[in-house]
Amino acid sequence: MVWVIKHHNKSSKQITIAAPVEVTQVIRKDLSDVIELAGVAETDQSADIQSQVTGQILSVNFDDGQEVKTGD
Repeated sequence: MVWVIKHHNKSSKQITIAAPVEVTQVIRKDLSDVIELAGVAETDQSADIQSQVTGQILSVNFDDGQEVKTGD
């Protein structure tokens, strides 16, 4: 690829100068649409679980992340 720069002088002469350019081969490759960033995730809902009496918790009857309702 060659770019041509023309300089017009006040006289009728035209000077044409070829500007140097860098040429490279085009390489086809896949682009990733995944961006990995550090950050903090915050929930918009949470629950504090407290016992009404003292004692031991013998079992937890729900999975982490599972939605629960009152009485479950």
